[in-house]
Amino acid sequence: MSRLSPIPAVPLRDNPQEDSVWKRWLQKLNDKIGGTLTVADGGTGISSYVVGDLIYASATTTLSRLADVATGNVLTSGGVGVAPSYGKVSPLHLHPDIFAFCAAHG
Repeated sequence: MSRLSPIPAVPLRDNPQEDSVWKRWLQKLNDKIGGTLTVADGGTGISSYVVGDLIYASATTTLSRLADVATGNVLTSGGVGVAPSYGKVSPLHLHPDIFAFCAAHG
């Protein structure tokens, strides 16, 4: 895949659309993108989202979408190198100080 040339290093007029160098560069950018912008080119590589989605790194050069879930779930970490997920939390998962804080500020 060919990369887009760097941004032109020329002074801009008040309206970049009227500057011929910028106009050509913007046209090349529009032609190159033509759809979903890849991670390598500064995008996410993901073409659509739903309200509540989270984006996370699923590999060193890949972004993935974690879909939203039902009310009452929390985002949990599986540890280093493991994708995040949603799950339920029971009182056994909470630090005892949380209960004292809630009781004091309840």
